[in-house]
Amino acid sequence: GTFGVVVSVTIRTFPDVPSGFVSFGFGTLAANSSAYWDMVRVFHAHLPFVSGAGGAGYYAISFVPSDINGTKVLELTGGFGFLNVTSEEAIQKAVAPMMAEVNRYAGRVSGYNTSINPRVSDYILGLLRGDADDTGGIAVYGSRMISRDFLLSRDGPARLTDALRDIAEISPTEFTGIVVAGGAAADSTIDSALNPAWRKTLTHIAFGAGWNSTTPVKEIRAIQEELTNVKVEKLRVLEPHMGAYLNEADPNEKDFQKSFWGTNYARLYKVKQAVDRDNLFIARKGVGSENWDDAGLCRRATKMGEAVLDGR
Repeated sequence: GTFGVVVSVTIRTFPDVPSGFVSFGFGTLAANSSAYWDMVRVFHAHLPFVSGAGGAGYYAISFVPSDINGTKVLELTGGFGFLNVTSEEAIQKAVAPMMAEVNRYAGRVSGYNTSINPRVSDYILGLLRGDADDTGGIAVYGSRMISRDFLLSRDGPARLTDALRDIAEISPTEFTGIVVAGGAAADSTIDSALNPAWRKTLTHIAFGAGWNSTTPVKEIRAIQEELTNVKVEKLRVLEPHMGAYLNEADPNEKDFQKSFWGTNYARLYKVKQAVDRDNLFIARKGVGSENWDDAGLCRRATKMGEAVLDGR
């Protein structure tokens, strides 16, 4: 860790409660991209209401055409879970308005399914089959938190959709929306290291840019710089006061102190200096990492983190 060595961890457990789920898949012909982005826009316009009804989950915006029976299709897919919901009627009430409006723009792929599981673990284990643990790849990621207030604003969903479209038109992109904020997380008053922007967040959108093992270093750096300075920036300017999730963020994140920790950073930096006076522990873009060079090999002559504390 950034502050020391973890020698033990206590994990809080929760009851394996019954849960309702909805999975969905919508798509348009790849040749009709305007309808696809309309679909993305209305999806985000309804997202606050699904979250408000207790829904949480993931969705994928794939501006990389899929081949379905010989037809190129752009897809919007995903699923939401509703803990302690045992009625499919309740799930329908929460998601039907969203699904109906999204379906107005869908074409070849269209539909959603609801289900009830007596235990949430039954659903999760059903997803983790075969090679579920196999993962990894060559890519650099970027992300941004999008607030509930922004999506509830008159032009928020349209502005977000325009930004996603601009990014995807630079190069075909798959976006992942993570709806794990809102609800109890938004209402919590716990004083922690968490970026306070999480309390306002409704969805966290992440995406990547990749290359292969033979790509020249110069080209790799160009891909990374484009993601940081062009692609992520298109989301950042929507809500400059928000941030990104450290574990799913750009390793070259600009102003990482604000993006990852917000107003908590100054306090965390002081804790870091108190418990690790020699700055022995370092993580890229972690608390106190600005006191080292970008490669993490050499200490800087002056502690740049001090400038963060006094506003320089």
